[in-house]
Amino acid sequence: MNCISDYDFALVNTTLRGILRARGDESEMRSELNILCRALLGLPASALTLFPERCLTREQAERLTTILPRLKAGEPLAYILGQTDFCFLRIACRPGVLIPRGDTELLAETGIRHLPENGRVLDLCCGTGCVGLALAAAGAAVVCADISEEALALTRENAALNGLTVRTVKSDLFSALNGERFNLILCNPPYIASGDIEKLDRSVRDFEPKLALDGGNDGLAFYRKLKQEAFAHLTPGGKLLVEHGYDQGEAVRRLFGEENTTTLRDNGGHERVAVITQGEI
Repeated sequence: MNCISDYDFALVNTTLRGILRARGDESEMRSELNILCRALLGLPASALTLFPERCLTREQAERLTTILPRLKAGEPLAYILGQTDFCFLRIACRPGVLIPRGDTELLAETGIRHLPENGRVLDLCCGTGCVGLALAAAGAAVVCADISEEALALTRENAALNGLTVRTVKSDLFSALNGERFNLILCNPPYIASGDIEKLDRSVRDFEPKLALDGGNDGLAFYRKLKQEAFAHLTPGGKLLVEHGYDQGEAVRRLFGEENTTTLRDNGGHERVAVITQGEI
């Protein structure tokens, strides 16, 4: 077969696998390869081995050659493609706003399980708005708050993209939410200890906003603020749901009170989300 571009599927397969393998472990490589192939070709990665002689179109080849240097530099795939999937939503992503992770789907799913009828929800530190939008899709009246105007603009874009409605508020935690109360407050705050930022994978360390990562000296600075401020913004019987690092479950329980806190594990078996009820804390 005569190729109309410089790439056939066999070369694409070899090239992408080599770059992606250097970026992460084998399972992550397979996942990213599949995402890339669907974005580039509209086909699963298996097509690269099933039809090695098939060629890219010139348009596909031009897009691939634009993507390759960014992949080699370690840039996150969600920034390169401009989008990712979260729960059942398509979420636009841009540099300057934290990329939604699969682990955070547990926070959204837990919020949906605890959502009362006609519930009012606050997505605090909303970033792309992915958590709040999942709750809005489940029927909640949602306020998305963030200190970053860039994040709030992206939240509004993602609401329109998914045909949902949320209210956005620029707020340093609860500073612009005086007197407002919610059935649920969900928060995925910065929780990486300041000294650990430089140890992160370069795709996170070099590309994602430190404002959304740095949780202070021990990673718990924002949880202390939540303990002080969040419960004044909950209705009677309301709950605070927070995501935390895989090794922070015990520290979060101690902070909020063991008797008030239930910890849930993610698909990897790590403690990931705390459900906190108001008590004598």
